[in-house]
Amino acid sequence: MALTALGVVSKFFENSIHYHLDLRREDGREDGMSAATMLDKIEAVIEEIRPAVRADGGDVELVGFDPEEGRVELRLVGACHGCPSALLTLKGGIEHRLRAQLPEVKSVVAI
Repeated sequence: MALTALGVVSKFFENSIHYHLDLRREDGREDGMSAATMLDKIEAVIEEIRPAVRADGGDVELVGFDPEEGRVELRLVGACHGCPSALLTLKGGIEHRLRAQLPEVKSVVAI
């Protein structure tokens, strides 16, 4: 079952269109983004990935974001919890996607 999830996630990343999220404020500046806005941006990227993870009975929950360290904290649930391929999905899939779309994200950890 874990191999199926990994295959689905891999295909998703191979075939998906990479979207650029506009992080500018209404006045065009990029600084001063609130923590709530950043959490919304992270959640939007996770929502793009979620169907692939759910296809094999798992899910990902956003726990928090530490803006000083650029660390996203996620909870792996369902089939993902305890799965041997969960770390690969977390680092090779979710972290890769978040870092590509949101430069503020430096790492992703499972809580």
